Amino acid sequence: MSGTGKGGWINKSIGPEGKLDSWAKGWVAALIALLLLGLAGAAERCPPAREAVRWLSAKGAVAGRLIIYTSLDPEVIAAVKPELARRFPGLRIGWHQAGSEQIVARLSAEVRAGRIMADLLMVSEPSYYVHLKKQGLLLRYTSPYAIQVAAPRDPDGYWTSARISHMVIAYNKRILKVGEAPRRLSELTRPVWNHQVLMPNPLLSGTAFNFVAAVTGRYGWVFFEDLRANRIQVEGGNSAITRKLLSGEFRLSILNQESVLKAKSRGEPLEMIYPEDAVVMIPGPIAILRTSRNPVAAKAVYDWWLSRPGQQAIVNGWMHSVRPDLPPPAGARPLPELLPRAVPVDWEDVAAHMSRIKDTFSRIVLER
Repeated sequence: MSGTGKGGWINKSIGPEGKLDSWAKGWVAALIALLLLGLAGAAERCPPAREAVRWLSAKGAVAGRLIIYTSLDPEVIAAVKPELARRFPGLRIGWHQAGSEQIVARLSAEVRAGRIMADLLMVSEPSYYVHLKKQGLLLRYTSPYAIQVAAPRDPDGYWTSARISHMVIAYNKRILKVGEAPRRLSELTRPVWNHQVLMPNPLLSGTAFNFVAAVTGRYGWVFFEDLRANRIQVEGGNSAITRKLLSGEFRLSILNQESVLKAKSRGEPLEMIYPEDAVVMIPGPIAILRTSRNPVAAKAVYDWWLSRPGQQAIVNGWMHSVRPDLPPPAGARPLPELLPRAVPVDWEDVAAHMSRIKDTFSRIVLER
């Protein structure tokens, strides 16, 4: 799955002269352009944003029931429920929360059965949105707030990034001192880390799946062959990895940023490193299902997630906002510092090869 060309991976690594690849340049250009707009007060100055404010203020028009399928952390959902209830008092929102891959499996089953229950989808699986768009299952909608999004979004308006997750190298500070942990993904294959590295299961976790997709685009499958030879342990989702890392059973893990930052906020001894050779940035899009029974409410809640209050909830949930007028979560690096090392990913190609990526990972790493 490595290489370049039509239908292949976009794999233009940073050269020795340190230039940005084309994918990262797009992010940087978007950030610079939006920052120059002076977004700090854009909601009051920008006509599209004013339109969104009027839309969100029309509480009487937003009523009935709405169902959201999401991989957002339960704590994030609990935090936004009161705000959404105040914003839309006539709207009853039902949530189905699970790992991204579990949500994908459930929604895929509903598609096959011809009975889709979700109105809004929010998972860290951008390639699945590409798949749904090709099937004609998404409702085309361009939010008034989309102009403020400095992250990938569908050019035809079928989905927009609503959050950005990162996969990092995490370690327990009580076991490893600062400077002892590896700073590059490639170092995880060294003998010194034999049977000492954990990672979440890409068959269950969307961030883990996209980590696999991104890294094979950079290093090929040999990286995971070497990890298996080094006896990497694959465990459930990010929460399970966090528990095992804190217990001291393993010294290192590949883990999502929000799990590390949330643990640190509780005083747990976790620390993280953004890999110097491959920063994996994973957009978490939002989209409306074409079969939505309440598209008016779906659009209003979609707008709320992209508005400043919704994006502040994302930052409070230890993820990066897609808006450059909001700071990074506490303890995280700003996006402009990470972009030069970001691994380029062709989500269209990932969508075309989802099953093959999972099957190959299973054969190389999981089958013993």
